[in-house]
Amino acid sequence: MADVQVVAETSTQRVVVAFDATPSSESALVWAIREAAMRHAELQIIHVKQSALEGDLKAEREFLARFVDDTCASSGIERASVQTRFQAAFGQPIPWILAAADDADLLVVGSQHHSQLGELFLGSVSRCLCVYSKCPVVVVHAENSRE
Repeated sequence: MADVQVVAETSTQRVVVAFDATPSSESALVWAIREAAMRHAELQIIHVKQSALEGDLKAEREFLARFVDDTCASSGIERASVQTRFQAAFGQPIPWILAAADDADLLVVGSQHHSQLGELFLGSVSRCLCVYSKCPVVVVHAENSRE
């Protein structure tokens, strides 16, 4: 009988989370931080804006860094154990998020809870990402959501 050789996995897992400054995306970010820490995975936060006129990216990057720090502290997670990468982009969110998650192990998004009529006219980013993503998708509802 041949000897079996166990090869250690050297690739780093990557969790991508979409952030748009809504309560549901904040809940998704908290969930993703905890999941990345548990998996010892890199956390990539992608923030897509429709227009370059929508605020200061430097201030938002600083806000996200503080948010990650605070979430780690309140969750008992050693901050150094969560490698974080920030990505900002301008344009339609779905193509950017799908591209960021193309070779990820997990995509985490928030749910906006549109009414059925609202989704008919506005669409659902989370639903579209679930359909077209190459990796598993977790949809997180806002912590104060009734649904």
